[in-house]
Amino acid sequence: MKVKNSIGTRLADLRKELGLTQGDLAEKLEGFNRDHITKLESGVVKHPKRELIAQLVTILGTTYEWLELGQGLPHGAAPSQDDTVTQYIDQLLDSIQTDSTDRLDLLRSEFRRLLHENYQLKVQNEELKQKVLHVLEKIKDR
Repeated sequence: MKVKNSIGTRLADLRKELGLTQGDLAEKLEGFNRDHITKLESGVVKHPKRELIAQLVTILGTTYEWLELGQGLPHGAAPSQDDTVTQYIDQLLDSIQTDSTDRLDLLRSEFRRLLHENYQLKVQNEELKQKVLHVLEKIKDR
């Protein structure tokens, strides 16, 4: 099952945006084949080898931070505050259902720090503001 905002999803989205098939991309790789791309995009492989990531970053013209960590934008531009908050919300909601308590605690504290120190709840989008409040309420008791 593909995880929203996973490395595989980001890879597939960028590859398609660039008009490349999995085969096209695989031809540009050294030491990896189409099967590697398929497994990564489908979520079978969640932590690819560093060598593969390095080649993908170069070939696709992206950054390690975006491809591996989901931070920033595909072509290196800085994310908006709303994009960053949305990313944390998605990670938190996924973690509530799937991750360990330690990971959830880490994400929870990082999310609160992000909101209170950096943005002071100055989220521009009203719908996103409501989502933030909902998530804060949901994680409060966990």
